Amino acid sequence: MSFADSTMLKAPAFFGRWLILYSYHVNDVSLPKYIARIRAFKPKFVRAYYSTIIIIANFVRRHMIKPFATLKVILCRSENIYPRQGDC
Repeated sequence: MSFADSTMLKAPAFFGRWLILYSYHVNDVSLPKYIARIRAFKPKFVRAYYSTIIIIANFVRRHMIKPFATLKVILCRSENIYPRQGDC
């Protein structure tokens, strides 16, 4: 198993399915693989740290990557979001 594969897990959930991606490894090298995994997983919602979502969103915007068609909601957790941060 490669390093990139070891940072991502598919885990069974009580209600549905989960794709767990570790935010510690989010960087410009790992993001293309993370984005490919997210796209293949076809999530309806994402639960993540705000700071990680901003990194992913900025990468997607910078590289003009198409949005995730199935994604409807992003739930931010464990970090405060201040008004000046509301728009990435």
